Amino acid sequence: MCATSFMLWYDTLEIYFICSIVPRLRKMLQTCASRIFSRRKIAAMTCLVDRKPYQTPTILLPMSVRDEIAADTYDRLPREACGALFGARNPELIVVENYRPLTNAAENPDHAFLLKPEEWVKCCFTPNFIGIYHSHPTTLPEPSATDLEDLPRFGSLFPLYMIGSPVSFGDGKAAAQAKKPPDDPDDFLLNAYFIEETERLKYDLSKIMITFC
Repeated sequence: MCATSFMLWYDTLEIYFICSIVPRLRKMLQTCASRIFSRRKIAAMTCLVDRKPYQTPTILLPMSVRDEIAADTYDRLPREACGALFGARNPELIVVENYRPLTNAAENPDHAFLLKPEEWVKCCFTPNFIGIYHSHPTTLPEPSATDLEDLPRFGSLFPLYMIGSPVSFGDGKAAAQAKKPPDDPDDFLLNAYFIEETERLKYDLSKIMITFC
């Protein structure tokens, strides 16, 4: 091969490499970086890093937010209401600042709740997402067996779990009336629970006092 032919071949190969191979490598690197970022996001969301030190904090709930939760609960009767809680937290205190109603996508919404995936993902990527709420239309606002069974699905994502019940609605209204604090402004009973990890990927709910402000 003469020098001229070799240089022509070399130039052609160089142009092909720049125009074809480099963009492909760039795309591969971008894809790898995106996948690594996504895996790190998933790891953070599923708390492969231990979520402690949040240990049984105090809950501070504005009455305005409490009233929004109650109104959403009554508006959806006889179905279960559900929503996301947003605010601020530190090891000693959780402050609920906002409530966002979410769609109950359960097949039987009178006795269960299921969050829509697109709404759930949006909440998970909101920095001040601190908990979820759902209602028990006909029973006390205490964790059911199903509530406890579902905890491993999201127990590492946030510390706060709230349940509400309309005291004057359903078969459990007499029991609810008996448990209703005398200073509550209406017939809505609201309980707060702290999600704690008892074993690796096993969770439980500990009832905590709500301080209204």
